[in-house]
Amino acid sequence: MIYHICNKNDWENALQKGFYKPENYEKDGFIHFSKPEQVCDTANRFYKNNKDLVLLEVEDQEDPLVRFENPPENPGDLFPHYYGILRIEKVLRVLPFPQQEDGTFTLNSNINSGKSYSK
Repeated sequence: MIYHICNKNDWENALQKGFYKPENYEKDGFIHFSKPEQVCDTANRFYKNNKDLVLLEVEDQEDPLVRFENPPENPGDLFPHYYGILRIEKVLRVLPFPQQEDGTFTLNSNINSGKSYSK
């Protein structure tokens, strides 16, 4: 599984449209995802002090639109990139991703527990 961090409102808008395309898609040409062990570092680096975030869980096995690539700013670590607009039916779960009191993020048991928002 791979995970994309997004604002809950952006996901709700995607549900209306039938697909998800983040603001930086045109510039980057793909949607940034993280492996489970990368989620917190990514969130703490790029989303600190952002509220109302969710994790979009997507299956990466045998998906030709997913490529694991080495970003220039983080050499040596492969990150999943999704080369396409994400259809909402590709999202398996939408998980709450609340901040800690200090503004940082940690993974709680949501990923393993099956707890999710409705799609």
